[in-house]
Amino acid sequence: MIKAIIFDMGGVVFTDVMGDTYEEVGKKFDIDPKIVKDESRSLRIEWQKNKISTEEFFRQLALILKISDANSLKDAWNEAFIENHAPIKKTIEIIKKLKMQGYKIAVLSNVTDMYANHHRDRKDYSLFHFVFLSFELGMRKPEKEIYEHVVKEMKVKFEECIFIDDKEVNLVTARNLGMKTILFQSAEQMEKELKKLL
Repeated sequence: MIKAIIFDMGGVVFTDVMGDTYEEVGKKFDIDPKIVKDESRSLRIEWQKNKISTEEFFRQLALILKISDANSLKDAWNEAFIENHAPIKKTIEIIKKLKMQGYKIAVLSNVTDMYANHHRDRKDYSLFHFVFLSFELGMRKPEKEIYEHVVKEMKVKFEECIFIDDKEVNLVTARNLGMKTILFQSAEQMEKELKKLL
């Protein structure tokens, strides 16, 4: 029997804005967005696990991209995120219904302190009973340990959980551990797949 439903944040509950962020930063500094994406990837992983600070992320990335002012890079990155990050209203409606039906609802997000603070300011995490953020835990999806932490904290078994993410790579580990999974493509498609599993 399913007791818990765990949602990714960006791309499931809110629009995924990383593509827009790379585009906006690339446009501002006249750099190919693919270069911004590729060069920031390993640093973003460290940032999401709180191995480096926000300041250090932008300092190092500015050096790699040959941008003289790290603060202007940070501002451009942040503006692109805030301007393009919007709630997926249908997903939020579904979450509210599931809460009313008595399911334990969690968010499991690979996220940095900068983005998490933005969500906290807007009370976005109040949607969930449990909030699991990579930068607070020092681990991230798809590492096995983060899923083990989630089920322990929620006091459920893997087979009692559904995990929803828009990236297949994050679902593989969850599935191997025994969770039911849904690859998010749209809120309507997610709702249909949830009905089959509940």
